[in-house]
Amino acid sequence: MYDYHMHTTFSDGKNTIKEMVETAKKLGLSEIAITDHVWKSTKWFDEYRNEIKQNVSDLISIKVGFEAKALSLKGEIDATDDMILKSDIRLGAIHRIPKSEGYALYLSREEVYENKQEAYDNWLQTSKALLMNKDVDVLAHPFMALNKYKISPLEKDVILLFNIAKEYNKKLEISFRYKKSNDLILKTLYNYPSLLLNISYGSDAHSSVELAKAHKFI
Repeated sequence: MYDYHMHTTFSDGKNTIKEMVETAKKLGLSEIAITDHVWKSTKWFDEYRNEIKQNVSDLISIKVGFEAKALSLKGEIDATDDMILKSDIRLGAIHRIPKSEGYALYLSREEVYENKQEAYDNWLQTSKALLMNKDVDVLAHPFMALNKYKISPLEKDVILLFNIAKEYNKKLEISFRYKKSNDLILKTLYNYPSLLLNISYGSDAHSSVELAKAHKFI
């Protein structure tokens, strides 16, 4: 069993890298990725990477990763070339839906509710671009940005994202934290089981307690 999405005290997690690794070992996980949030302004990435490397052992394989938000409809992510080069797995995520024009500009809550179709179109365009971005390996919690506004993606668009992931050898994430999104993914996988190869599992745990809870049900 593996888990390719978790956070530590380097960003918004409650436990250190060592504590998360020790919990993963106790849970019997064979491979994990530490994927703290990064920004282009992040100064601690080398220290973070070194600490991850120091916790590698024969009992568990650990990937150096990060989660970076989308900055535009073009799928650009908030990470430097150096971070990208030094990582094993790179999660791209839509935390806020980008505006149609501009860089690092996002639709406000009011703007989303005023024009849900524009918000949906922008979400879909950004999602497609993230999957086509050579610097992104996994589209993290794919539908989270829609779910919080009670917008449901169309089935044809879910299938479209899977097909893009398949074409570009990328993955969509099944997330323990965002279970509503998983219903859409699982329905698609039921109808198209070959797409299972384009799935990545991530607890999105922000503490050792959350990590243990996530894997208790698997």
